[in-house]
Amino acid sequence: MFGMNTGPEYLQMLQLEKKTGKTLNNKIPNNLADGPSKFSMKHFLRKTFKHIQRYFYNFQYRNNQSEVVFLMIGGEGPQDIGWVSYENYPFVSWAKEFGAMMFTLEHRFYGESRPTPNQSVKNLRYLSSRQALEDIKYFIECMNAKYRLKNPKWIAFGGSYPGTYLETLLIT
Repeated sequence: MFGMNTGPEYLQMLQLEKKTGKTLNNKIPNNLADGPSKFSMKHFLRKTFKHIQRYFYNFQYRNNQSEVVFLMIGGEGPQDIGWVSYENYPFVSWAKEFGAMMFTLEHRFYGESRPTPNQSVKNLRYLSSRQALEDIKYFIECMNAKYRLKNPKWIAFGGSYPGTYLETLLIT
């Protein structure tokens, strides 16, 4: 089943939880939030229907003079609040340094971002890097509008699969 939390990041998080005695991803602090966002399921067809895509954000280090926005892209597993809250992650340290807003976007079909009731072969046709790239573009447009960003400088992060398709986003 897609979206099982078994990768190295998850194991690292479990080790940190054991070491610190704090649960890193089940409670959302007051200065952080998660939100669903409605996305087009089929970006390349005229008729579309919407699905919910999960994201987390943290504006705690935002410098109001800056419109730097960091976006961590989710890959082959669920995203969690740790990506925008755990201060020892480089992503969060850099946000502090640059006064950036932080978002992390869960990939369609992983975690809680399940656009179809099941993962049948028929439904998996919507699981593609092209669709995921369009999700990212749409997410950025929505956040720019929602937070009235006039001249934002979006900086996206991702490793492995998300890093690869982010590179494609830069080329397109």
